[in-house]
Amino acid sequence: SRGWIESLAWYYLAEPAAAVALPPAAERAPPPDAAGPEGVMLHLLNYERFGDYTGALEFIDGILMKQPEQPFADVLRVRRTVYAARMEPDRLPGLLHETLRAVTDEEARRQARQLLNFAEQPQVALLGLNANMPARVFLNGEVVLQAGTPDQFVVMELKLPPGRHVLALQCQPRPYPDWVQLHLRTHGGDVYTAPDWRHAVNPPGAWWLPGYNDADWAQVGGSGCKGPPEEPYLVLRPNAFVDTQSRAVALRPTVDWTSRTGAVVYRRVFEVPED
Repeated sequence: SRGWIESLAWYYLAEPAAAVALPPAAERAPPPDAAGPEGVMLHLLNYERFGDYTGALEFIDGILMKQPEQPFADVLRVRRTVYAARMEPDRLPGLLHETLRAVTDEEARRQARQLLNFAEQPQVALLGLNANMPARVFLNGEVVLQAGTPDQFVVMELKLPPGRHVLALQCQPRPYPDWVQLHLRTHGGDVYTAPDWRHAVNPPGAWWLPGYNDADWAQVGGSGCKGPPEEPYLVLRPNAFVDTQSRAVALRPTVDWTSRTGAVVYRRVFEVPED
């Protein structure tokens, strides 16, 4: 709960007298919110879904004002930089260079460099994965990324030439709720998990290859599932990748998988246009 009660009291004197002394400011402050740090990404993703980047920026400012030394402060500073340049993308490289000079946390610097490489190099793409079960990403037949820690969005750089490509996600079973979420950012447009992805349980053949025919696979359909942060995984480690997890839909199998053996595979063919 984020609630507390504030009150204001007036008092009246029968005759002049010294004012009643107030308690120290620290005793009058709202109590700390024990769930506050864990809910940071939940709030930021909701701001993004509404397109309120100014609200997201100001939310980060409020956190950094109250908790300037919190463990993910530098990562949030990098994310704030991306929000600041959201309406003027051409400013992003310069702002990221400034932020890199200001932050010292190595994870924040790594994410800032990934964003900077994407901004400055047209051939670079960013691939991110989050899952609460063991999951592997195949790109054009090769395993390029693995994840399975529900509180962490894992991101890597890669190079994608123009043309036809295929993404496949191989996910191992786990008890409900089980979900996987992927986002691929390219200079020709974003590709992310959505209900129109096809999926099958223990499909035969070389499904990881671009030429595989998945026409008989079922689409996930519906609206997908909410995905992270979701019960029982309400904590999502802050990261600097704006408009990734807020756009990607977390997928959960809708085909029969009562045996819970083998793996479910999600698949999507996409095109990277010429420059």
